[in-house]
Amino acid sequence: MPESFSITSSWIQNKIFWLLLIVPLCFKIEILPSVIIMPQEVILPILIGLYFLAKGKFNTKMSIISMPYIYLLMALILTLILTVFSLFYSFDLVGLLKIIKYSIYVIAIIIISNYTPTNFIKILNKITITTIVLTLIIFYLNKIESGKIWATYVAMATYVSSYMPTGFSNRVLNLQSGSFVIYSGNHGIYGSYLALILFFNFSSILRSKRKNFLGLLTIILCFINLMLLTSRETFLLIFITIFTYSFYYVSYKKFNPSKLVSVFILFVLFLLLIIWAVNYFDIELSIINKVENSIRKFREEGGDGSVDVRLNTWLLILIFLFTNPLRVIFGTGFNPTLFREKIDFVASQNPDIGKYVGIPESLFLQFLSYGGIVSLFFIFLFFYSLYKNVWKVKNISVNGMFIPFFLLGLFVTNNTGASILAELLMTQFALVYVFIMNDNINEYEKNSFSNC
Repeated sequence: MPESFSITSSWIQNKIFWLLLIVPLCFKIEILPSVIIMPQEVILPILIGLYFLAKGKFNTKMSIISMPYIYLLMALILTLILTVFSLFYSFDLVGLLKIIKYSIYVIAIIIISNYTPTNFIKILNKITITTIVLTLIIFYLNKIESGKIWATYVAMATYVSSYMPTGFSNRVLNLQSGSFVIYSGNHGIYGSYLALILFFNFSSILRSKRKNFLGLLTIILCFINLMLLTSRETFLLIFITIFTYSFYYVSYKKFNPSKLVSVFILFVLFLLLIIWAVNYFDIELSIINKVENSIRKFREEGGDGSVDVRLNTWLLILIFLFTNPLRVIFGTGFNPTLFREKIDFVASQNPDIGKYVGIPESLFLQFLSYGGIVSLFFIFLFFYSLYKNVWKVKNISVNGMFIPFFLLGLFVTNNTGASILAELLMTQFALVYVFIMNDNINEYEKNSFSNC
């Protein structure tokens, strides 16, 4: 009988793993007006229930790896409780449903935290390659259908989300019309996902002695897709990862100086080649357009619209929290209607503050505003425990040398968004993290024991 339960739980883990792994290839479905789900969100709760019926406890190895996501789950559960109470003041189920969705994914990640197939990297890269190739094909077909020249189309794709090559996670199949629509942009989320896969493969190529043509192809395609995006968040993430990685290895003399000089020269030459090609062939790239427009706005208007809106929103939230100390402790719950009412009231009392939006636009302010200071504390524990784990394996892992530095970048960029909660980035980062930890768990435990 125990063997039967063991086999059953492993089978369920496998199915959950695959459901999370194929998220980059999945679109969403609008089953009712404003009710949008991914197919995974219907199947995962069933599998999670079956798993706990078959096996209701975690082993030691699982708890080491899954602890960061247990902290994240605690933050979500606390916010969920406060959200339920908020419904008595303003009935809005949107936030409640989102918290439940996030919790489902986190529980699924905890369940598969001791499960990784041996050919994970190859599978991950094949899914990434398929996602990017299909994305670029759709991007090109849309360009042809538009009838615009390249420069005009790229200018459109710089700000209009429906033209951006950002994968499938923001494409929604409307069952009533039978057509696909895009309600919002996800270029920051998709770009962060591409950056994750890029650094994961780059680490493997640098440290592995075997030739990795699939990894190299994945890196090239990630780079091409990244150059067609408009996400400043993504390029900030890439910059922080490279800068902190370089600073650490130069400071602690972990890097061969001659090799560092060679890499720097190659990087500069590569950058100059891109700049020359863009200017000589008059190539239009979305990210260059976005940067140029931002610089122009700062010169002409003294600021960038999207940046100003975020700053104004954060200022209003801070004023609201400082003038309502109980909200610092308990938050408002994830109740968009109630939260918007509170922010609108603060804005009416401070008319000199310009345009703003009714959402926090920051992972940390989101949990502070919705779940209070304790939820925010759990979010910090989530990042800290993730960082602590990946830091210990960075030197022994073939694939994990960049991940601690990528995580630092993710911590910074989530100050201006909440990309780590998006299905795409949450699942793919978790799978990479779980693989790295499981691949080096024995060495990790030795390091943990020696540091006690």
